[in-house]
Amino acid sequence: MKTLLKAKNMDESGPLNDQDLKSIVLWMPNWIGDVVLTFPALQSLRRAYPNIHITAVVKPPSNELLLGHPAISKVIPLPSDSESTIWKRIKFALSLKKYQFDVGVVFPNSFESAFLLSLTGTKHRLGYSTDGRSIFLTCPIFTTTYLKKNQYRVEYFFKIFAPLRLDAPDTIFSSVLKPEDDISLQEALLNMEIDENEEFITIHPGTSKIEQSWHRNVLVLCVKKFLRKKKKKMVLLGTQSDKELLNRIKSYCPRERLSFPE
Repeated sequence: MKTLLKAKNMDESGPLNDQDLKSIVLWMPNWIGDVVLTFPALQSLRRAYPNIHITAVVKPPSNELLLGHPAISKVIPLPSDSESTIWKRIKFALSLKKYQFDVGVVFPNSFESAFLLSLTGTKHRLGYSTDGRSIFLTCPIFTTTYLKKNQYRVEYFFKIFAPLRLDAPDTIFSSVLKPEDDISLQEALLNMEIDENEEFITIHPGTSKIEQSWHRNVLVLCVKKFLRKKKKKMVLLGTQSDKELLNRIKSYCPRERLSFPE
């Protein structure tokens, strides 16, 4: 009887969602904004597999964001391209073999990310079949050039989990704040004269790449629309390089609805 049960558990001929899965590794996106947009899929994954061990491999500083996420069991920082050679990243990927992951999900579309995931020895590897990466994936997911560029990222990332038959991406974000972070946030809100239970809008025009930024006039029009339709306070954030645009946005905001931390 025990032999039969063991054979059943080890049978990998059926659908992936019927397998006895104990661990999964997530090769996370490179940019913090994209990492946030994976949260609905991660929460759906945790809901479908409440007991599975979920490891996130992610570049700093996004690793700090995931440390407090309830869907994640373990966070492993990924060496950045600027701080390591390809050989060091290969060595890093090989070092993950010891975890014996059952499933791996690669979010980035790059050839290298799928290649590195394959070096971890993960049994079932899910990701988009872009850039000739299918040779590294056991469950390549088809997409089109149009969807790769234009599909809403929450839906785009969720689709990678198709072989696991998750029901739907979550529509509410789980809190990623630790108690000590929550206190710091409350103090920051207090300094901006915002109640901790009050809803507000945050505008941050900066991007890591200039080609990914909003056109200035379009962003200003969006802010004006927010001000007309949403009777909420607005918090303006950014770096020194964003100051000119932030001051322009500030000029359209009623003083009582604006917070502009220095």
